[in-house]
Amino acid sequence: LLFKCVCVWQQLLLQGMGLGQVLLAVGALLLVHAGYSASEHRGYLKVVDEPFVWLPWDITIEALLGLALSMVGIVLVKARFDNIHWSAKLRQSSYESVASCASFHTFNHRGRALFSRPE
Repeated sequence: LLFKCVCVWQQLLLQGMGLGQVLLAVGALLLVHAGYSASEHRGYLKVVDEPFVWLPWDITIEALLGLALSMVGIVLVKARFDNIHWSAKLRQSSYESVASCASFHTFNHRGRALFSRPE
C-alpha cells in the first residue's frame, strides 16, 4: 500500500502538479473523509442509542491532518505574497495614475468667472 501511494505521488508530481497542489488535494480529501466519518459515527451512536460526547481520536487526527495539509498546500500554491505596506506599491506608480479620480473633477467652478473676458 505504501509503495502504491509513493507511485501515485510521483506520477502526480511528474504530470505537472506542484507539491502545493498535491498537498491541497490530499488535505481536502482528508477533510471530506473526516466529515463523512463524523457523520457516520453520529448515525451509529443514534442507532445504538448512546449520547454523543466526543469524536473518536482517529477522526479528530484525520481532520487536523487534513487542515494542516490544506493550509500548507494553499501557502505553497500562492507562493508569491504581496507587500503589506502600500508605500512599496505607490513607489512604482506616478501621482497622475494614483490620484486620477473622475469624481473629483469639477467643471462648474468660480475659475470660469475669474478667467473670463470682461464684457
